[in-house]
Amino acid sequence: MPVHPHDDIGLSNSTTAWGQNESEVGVRSVSSVRRGMTWAKRPFAKMYLRSLRESPKDGLFKALAYITIAVLLYIGMVFVFEIHYFVPYDNGFAVVLLWASSMVGGQLARLVGLPQLLGMLCAGILLKNAGDPVRGLHGEVSAAIRAFGLMNILMRGGLEMDLGAVKRMGWAVIRLTVLPGVTEAFTGAALGVALFQMPFFLALSMGFILAAVSPAVVVGGMFDLQSRGYGVAEGIPSLVVAAASFDDVVAISGFSMCIGLAIGTGNIVLEALHGPINIVAGVSFGAMGACLLSCTRIWDSRAKRCIVLLLLGVGFTFSSKLAHFSGAGALASLVMAAASAQLWAAGSGGPLSVGPLKHAAHEAEEDLCAVWRFVAEPLLFSVIGAALDFSKVSADSVEKAICVILVGVVVRCAVAFFATCGTALVFRERLFVALAWMPKATVQAALASYPLDLAREMISKDEDPDKFARYEAYGSAILTTAVFSILITAPAGLLVIQWLGPLWLQQVPAETKVVPVGRADTEDVKDTP
Repeated sequence: MPVHPHDDIGLSNSTTAWGQNESEVGVRSVSSVRRGMTWAKRPFAKMYLRSLRESPKDGLFKALAYITIAVLLYIGMVFVFEIHYFVPYDNGFAVVLLWASSMVGGQLARLVGLPQLLGMLCAGILLKNAGDPVRGLHGEVSAAIRAFGLMNILMRGGLEMDLGAVKRMGWAVIRLTVLPGVTEAFTGAALGVALFQMPFFLALSMGFILAAVSPAVVVGGMFDLQSRGYGVAEGIPSLVVAAASFDDVVAISGFSMCIGLAIGTGNIVLEALHGPINIVAGVSFGAMGACLLSCTRIWDSRAKRCIVLLLLGVGFTFSSKLAHFSGAGALASLVMAAASAQLWAAGSGGPLSVGPLKHAAHEAEEDLCAVWRFVAEPLLFSVIGAALDFSKVSADSVEKAICVILVGVVVRCAVAFFATCGTALVFRERLFVALAWMPKATVQAALASYPLDLAREMISKDEDPDKFARYEAYGSAILTTAVFSILITAPAGLLVIQWLGPLWLQQVPAETKVVPVGRADTEDVKDTP
């Protein structure tokens, strides 16, 4: 399909792949295009492309350098300052060991062409099941690491949420966001009831955990395809990335509403209101945080904006966790980041705003990405790997878990394929979108052990030992299923994107310049000749 050099991603000369003509989507003029910024110039994209150019061997050496520095710092704290918190088998020792092993595991996975997060997850599993040197890790610390990782994921997604792409693609994004995930969640719930004999709402909680797609795998793979021009003319990378921005929100919201009904205080009215309270409180506090961040005369530097954004996210996440409304904190972080990006770009904020800051959201996302890569990601995946103790997992549970995963993925891919009906995509392109929509990782790592932790917290072992043992088994089954879903679908989804993308998608010629959809089209950059 020929592509005009000044079309948006996903726009052909006359009609987009979503059945809209140029007048409907508003093709920009040549002068507007020249004010646009190509995808490769965006700050996060430049950092991602640099990571692609860096060889896996260089990445391994860099990880070893960081680990050496951390080990020397650890030795100093233990033996020079006598900080006994970091002695072997204690809590601090476990955190440092998990982080260091995760960094090495991630680079080793990259050497063999697998997602780094898979190596990090396997590092945690290996430590737990090979002598368990991380046995001293406190449950509160583990929960805090998972909450921080989820907050980081959601805020990055909010900052890069492409509302322009959603408006242009319309129902295609909405169908791809809602239908596959919700269908997979109810499929997982039915299998959870049938195979694990779980109560329905607990099984549905598991279904929503499994239903979330992984931005860490999908978005990164789509960025790579988009940078090489594959699927750009049809808007396929933009469609998948835009839908991925909202998919996790749907899954986390569904989980938050169901888990309270599954394991609650016994007050049915309060538990039924738990979900709506999470949504109202999350949106309200997120909006207040965004209004505060819009005061760019106060937050007049990149560092200040990023630090305040991060601290507000931490505050919302952990204060809501203490109030037993964890969903509100997660939603507040997402809403705050998404609204802040729009307010910064528009220069809203009244007299306390310095005016439009077109790059502020991308700068904040780049800084949060550094926090994710260096701190949150290695700790999150190693901690969830270390929660899987094979000595307590039966072979029967593993077989049932794999059955739930495979059936759910098949149903998800089938629904995702039909969700793209009514578009101009050909059969193989629709099949690619469906298969690329399978990887799971980040949300599963953040939420996998939450039902188990909540069951141990809310159910008294002394008062009702049978119920405690039963729900502990349910929680272990959910944890096992979530971990295996990462091990199975993350590498499979990445291979689909890397191998089938160049085979099934049309490539835009290298000399053709394409302007991405979304916020980047109003970036302030010098006119290109």
